[in-house]
This record gives sequence, structure tokens and C-alpha cells, in this order.
Amino acid sequence: LLNEINVQLSSTLDLDEVLSTACRLLCRTLECNRASVLVREEEARDLFVTRGEYNDGDYPSQLGIEVNPKDNAHLQALQETTKAVAVERFSDFPGLGEASLQIVESLQIRSMLAIATRHQGEVNGIIGLHQCDRERVWQPWEQQLLEGVARQLGIAIDRARLYKATRDAAAQEAFLRLVTNKVRNTLDTQTILQTAVQGARRLLQADRVVIYQFHENWHGSVVVEDVVRPWTSVLGNMGADDCFSGEY
Repeated sequence: LLNEINVQLSSTLDLDEVLSTACRLLCRTLECNRASVLVREEEARDLFVTRGEYNDGDYPSQLGIEVNPKDNAHLQALQETTKAVAVERFSDFPGLGEASLQIVESLQIRSMLAIATRHQGEVNGIIGLHQCDRERVWQPWEQQLLEGVARQLGIAIDRARLYKATRDAAAQEAFLRLVTNKVRNTLDTQTILQTAVQGARRLLQADRVVIYQFHENWHGSVVVEDVVRPWTSVLGNMGADDCFSGEY
């Protein structure tokens, strides 16, 4: 398993692909009902968000769920140890807050084997293996195996984040260079603005980007737009801006 995960991690730098692959291999090897990976948000350091999951049945998905360690004694315990923590009856884990218990109940978690992932000593994620159909006694070899996977994933998470940051910075630089060149090479305002909204929508992977121009009496209209299907065009739509007061 460790060799296969290592091969998979070496083949991609996409974080979501890395995590979903690791979850699938873990879930199938250890024959649990759900494997998930929570990643610590870089902007909101107190939050962990589920970015990877593999589910072996019709159990609820955990993807996208945010967990705050302040309400979760289990997450706090994981961050304080480098070892895997095995819990046979998870709902009885001491110190779980009301919000955490609601998540446990909604996900139907009966037993859990979990560990924190780290890079350079700092926690950057949590791996959780869930047994939902029964209570389970986790074996020592299963705990040791998860500890080995956690060491690999901790490095992979950091590497994927670094790659994404580098890629995003390059994309932003290319977009700004494109707009700057348009400004230098043409006097046609419409061409410049259309280039800007097209580039911004692609860069941010948005559904629609518009430029709203003010006319008089704080009214205006959408004068430039780039939109993808199936969303309808709002080009030319009139409206009054009520976000700011007149002095702004």
C-alpha cells in the first residue's frame, strides 16, 4: 500500500487528486466504510476542511464539511500526538461538542482510526478511517500502516500547496501582462475591457464577469461581460447601486 500510494503521489501535484487517490487505496486495503482527509485552511488556521474522500457504500459524504478543533476534543488530541488514535466507540469520545456530535451522527461514524499529517512539525491535515456499519477494534498493524501513510501525505499536501501557489502566481502574472499589452497596443476601450473580463473569468474560474458602468444619479448598466453556459447574459441590464452611499 505504501509503495502504491507513493507512486500515485509522485504522478500528480493536484491536491484533490492526491487526496482522493490516497483515500481510495486506504479504504480498500483496510476495508473500512469511509476514508477522508481534512486539510487545514491556510487563510483560516482554526478550520479543517474535508478535501478528499472515498466511500464504499451509500453513506453520507463528508466532502466540504468544515470542522473547528475548538469544538472537537478528538481533533485536539490528534494534533498533540504523532501516533494514530484508535477509537472503538466514537460517539463516547470525551469532550466532543454539540456541533461535533451532530457531524458524527450525520456521518454515521461508529468507530474511527485517525492521525494528523505534518510537514516540518506543523499539522497540515487529518486522515480519518470510519467504520459505519459496526463497532471495530483497530489492530496495531493498521495503526502503524496509517502512520506510514500520514508521513507521505504530510509531504504531499505541502508540495501540492506550493505547486498551486506557484501556478496561480504565474497565471496572475500572465493575465496582467495580457491586459497591459492590450492597453499599449490598442486605443479601443471595448477591446481592452473585453480582454480584461475574459481573462479574469478564466483565471478565477467564475461563471460570469462583468463591468458595471455608472451613468448618473447612481444608476448604471452592465457594459462588458464574459459568461459561460448555461448562465444567461446580463449585458445591458440597468440598475441602481445600493452598496455604497453617495459620498463614495
